[in-house]
Amino acid sequence: MKKKNSSFSRRAFMKGTSMLVGGAAIGSSAYASEIKTVVAQKESNKKDPANIIITNNARLLFSKLIVNSDIITCDEIIFGYKSFRNSCPNKNETINDNEIVYRSDVVEQARIDNNSVIFTTILSNTVGDFIFNWVGLYSTEYDLLIAINYPDVTIKKEDDGILIQSMILEYPELAKLTNITNKPKTWQFETVKRIEQIDHNLSQMIIDQNGKSWFIDDGFLVSKQDNNLKIHAGYGYLDGIRIELNKDVILDFSKDEYVYLDVYYKELALGEKKSHTKNRFE
Repeated sequence: MKKKNSSFSRRAFMKGTSMLVGGAAIGSSAYASEIKTVVAQKESNKKDPANIIITNNARLLFSKLIVNSDIITCDEIIFGYKSFRNSCPNKNETINDNEIVYRSDVVEQARIDNNSVIFTTILSNTVGDFIFNWVGLYSTEYDLLIAINYPDVTIKKEDDGILIQSMILEYPELAKLTNITNKPKTWQFETVKRIEQIDHNLSQMIIDQNGKSWFIDDGFLVSKQDNNLKIHAGYGYLDGIRIELNKDVILDFSKDEYVYLDVYYKELALGEKKSHTKNRFE
């Protein structure tokens, strides 16, 4: 276990303040009463089984439709179970009929931006029992598998709650290609208030256990170098918010001042939250 560093230099030159912004973390699961919401989306530059991939056949069709100014309807989400599933979905993947455990109509679709669209289905309390580890978006109009996602192994039982499954696709001009213009509804993503409460509880737990401001090893340690200050790369927590500095920062230090570190959450396009820091002198 890494030790906490509480050296005098850090305490003398740095002070933590924070601003919290609410939001939903897309890609995670949350429970509200007996409703489970699962959102799958592509994460750029990250090879992850949870990522969504658009199949090669779908990409070829998209290209043709764009040239001809045609549209496509994606109207079904398929749930499957593969005993020998690959580590990650691939663009040429298919699913056999005997691997399909349930098919459900898309009940809501919405435009996130010009290149991103969300498709949602709802498995009611009467649906079950089955196990799935594979989810696909399908177009009955073209008899074509459009996109694939590898969720964790999930058990859907009858009389065991409602499951909301959403898939976010990203492709150039996809909103126009699917002729989708309406905005997404909050419930398609996450139970926002529930996630905000989880965020608050987690931050408060960190503060209760370790204090409002603490750092790991030499992370954010401030040292003087000639007429400059050096803030060391590393990790720490301010007001329960995890922060990181990827490389050392050199600051001009011409007179006796304190260096303050402000931390805040910035909400991204789809509701994700990312911590940011800013140095200032006083």
